[in-house]
Amino acid sequence: MTTVSGAGDARLLLNAYVDGELDAAAALDVERQLAADPGLAGEHARLVALRQAIRERLPRETAPSRLRDAVLSIARPEPSAAVTEFRPRRSRGIGMALHPGWLALAAVLLIGLAIGSLAYVLTPPSGGEAVSAALDAAVAGHVRALAAGTPFDVASSDRHTVKPWFAGKVTFAPQVIDLADEGFPLAGGRIDVVGGSIAASLVYRRDKHLISLTAVPDPSGAFGPASRGTRDGFAFVHWSAKGIAYWAISDAAPDEVDAFASAFRGKAPDA
Repeated sequence: MTTVSGAGDARLLLNAYVDGELDAAAALDVERQLAADPGLAGEHARLVALRQAIRERLPRETAPSRLRDAVLSIARPEPSAAVTEFRPRRSRGIGMALHPGWLALAAVLLIGLAIGSLAYVLTPPSGGEAVSAALDAAVAGHVRALAAGTPFDVASSDRHTVKPWFAGKVTFAPQVIDLADEGFPLAGGRIDVVGGSIAASLVYRRDKHLISLTAVPDPSGAFGPASRGTRDGFAFVHWSAKGIAYWAISDAAPDEVDAFASAFRGKAPDA
């Protein structure tokens, strides 16, 4: 059984946890530390976002036959002076003695292909792709929060509790507005990841619905102009102000999300 003795061990085990490779006891240990350590939770969110990006953006294509043949020709060359004999190696299941140089070259080629694929995944999208990817990430954060059962890392209706909680966790000071009088009481806050940056998400309530307001620095306006609509069945309103991009997301009716966005912008001095 794998055990986790501290935050350092938990960080080492995050990849295994994200991939579902830990036993139940170790997974529970990591989950407890995620709940207690916002920094660890942010790292977990980044890993989840990276895995999702790999699944969505890395082409799942069969390698071209010419590429397969080239790799195989390196790893399994024609008999020559460099390959002096063929002999079965029962203990290792290999039926051919290969020159170490060929194996090294094949390994370098495969590693290069892997690095190239990873670079494709990690290269930030541009233009409309960046706008769409950011919206997808914001919606995914809302969905994960709903699925987790506890949609916030800090639970409080007091903005004076929620706002300082973000200090040191994000690179900006998010605006936390009390909208209880407008019918949108504050419920808490959490950390998300949008566009490769740590985002601050506020959670508000509207009757039986939750509204996530996700904010992330956007000094260059890369996440596009103001927009509204639906994505994956969730209504959203997006806008930017003072170098910060905002997404209000909920399964409430679109006019409710519009009303929330208007109420927030009306009371937030810089939004």
